[in-house]
Amino acid sequence: MIENGFQYAQPRLHARHGSRLDDGTWQQLLAIDSYALFLKHARQTALAPWLQNIGSQSDIYTIERVLREQFRHYTMEVASWLPVAWRPATQWIGHLPDLPFVTYLAENPTVDGHLLLPWMREDRLLSILTQAEMPEGERGAKMGQTGLLLTLLFSVRAGKKVGSAWLSHWRSLWPESGPWSKPLEGLIAQVERHVSVFGTLEKTSTAQAARVELRRQLQLGFRRHTFQPAGVFIHLGLVALELEMLRGGLAKRRLFNFGDERETTP
Repeated sequence: MIENGFQYAQPRLHARHGSRLDDGTWQQLLAIDSYALFLKHARQTALAPWLQNIGSQSDIYTIERVLREQFRHYTMEVASWLPVAWRPATQWIGHLPDLPFVTYLAENPTVDGHLLLPWMREDRLLSILTQAEMPEGERGAKMGQTGLLLTLLFSVRAGKKVGSAWLSHWRSLWPESGPWSKPLEGLIAQVERHVSVFGTLEKTSTAQAARVELRRQLQLGFRRHTFQPAGVFIHLGLVALELEMLRGGLAKRRLFNFGDERETTP
């Protein structure tokens, strides 16, 4: 079934979907121990756009900030391809990587702009989010979608789980109910099942296998739901999983100084 207005987006989604790294390329990358060499070789793949602002001297905080910002920007780009009614829900996906920070602020209500760690100040969105003393009307006018994140923060402080609060708002951003709602609810159920199991896995190999299975299921779903809203969000889920792998590859090598530290990249 083709949803009206998705004809423009689908070819672009397919092009981006097709450019994702295959398992063989990932295996070659992850076999590299050196951070500098990992970064160099990753830049020679379709991962290059995500790495534009990450260099051989970037610390772990910069790596994480850049990848968060890149994912937000990508969801905004995808949203621009879609009918106007679907853009807010798509942009909201871009804030999923910010949820741990929302939880941190909710659990530490005394934190303000003066007590932020240096890496927190570098992320413009997260820095603005901490300006809790700004009058509510002014805050909303200045912060746009960040104001929605602040509303999410207040919900979590009131006792709601951050994932549930995020999901409730995401559902509220959907257009009125239609035939596309059942596939979206199915996608939610699929991810919730994965998350409930993933959190109980103790072995790294088992957790990785669970991620691989989720990726396989999402790839099947992407093919089933072409020209539909569910296909858009499945694509973003696959992108998020790829960025998770990239983040892990960079972070492990940066934090534990794998390889020759004297190696540099341009």
